[in-house]
Amino acid sequence: MPTPSVPAELRKTAAAIPKPTPAQQSLISTGVATVVVRPGEANIFPVSAGRPNRIVTPFQRAKVSTEAVDGIEVRGGVVYVTPAGDGPVSMFITEEGDESVALSATLVPSHMPPVHLELQLPPDLVARSPGRRAPQDVTAADKFERGQAYVDMLRTLMRGLALGRVPHGFELLGQPPAKATAPVCAPGPVRVDFSRGQYLRGSRIEVWVGVVANPRSEAVDFVESWCGGAEVMSVALSPSPLVPAGGASEIYIARRIPAQEEDRSQIRPVLVSRGK
Repeated sequence: MPTPSVPAELRKTAAAIPKPTPAQQSLISTGVATVVVRPGEANIFPVSAGRPNRIVTPFQRAKVSTEAVDGIEVRGGVVYVTPAGDGPVSMFITEEGDESVALSATLVPSHMPPVHLELQLPPDLVARSPGRRAPQDVTAADKFERGQAYVDMLRTLMRGLALGRVPHGFELLGQPPAKATAPVCAPGPVRVDFSRGQYLRGSRIEVWVGVVANPRSEAVDFVESWCGGAEVMSVALSPSPLVPAGGASEIYIARRIPAQEEDRSQIRPVLVSRGK
């Protein structure tokens, strides 16, 4: 497969870059990229001109500071950017109410499909961002999971995830536990990838967040049953299960935590020997 060319706008704006970075190349060729970014670093990303581009931030409530007047929509921790013109759009993204961690991004509009870009903090900064990792509160998680009808709970869970929110009491982990295995989806016309996704754990429910990429030249209607299984409670995609040609959607899979992993009680030392 030939290497995709770099858009003229990207070459013009980032003339100092001799060749595309892996993230830029991924956005150009597949429309999907996950990037670890540090505060203070300059980051340049090609995006679709005149179409909505989805940026998943490492914050629960993202705040965008930019010179752009229109075309910016924030939903929880997700930012949608629809460039109104051909000029670069520069922005700083922070957690609402906390300016200690600010991520810089310059978006360069080009004639390409909409992109799905996920920004992640390096491990040493995760703890400094209160929006990045919700403290574990098993009691609150249990209340969330049991506090409403089963179907309503799953609907609330999936809607919140699509808005970039961590359910109350759930823990957002940078890496899943060693014993946890990612969901397996049946082979199909799209690629489902959890290797660079997210893992959330509640009281009795775990959620895997991944990316569905469509390399085809036509849209694909994703069938949730492709990722079904004995422990799977719900499968949802955002912004839509209709994955556009050359585009991507986030996928959320909620599963029951196996009973042997669910018990988090500590081991109490026995005071009296129970030998025969």
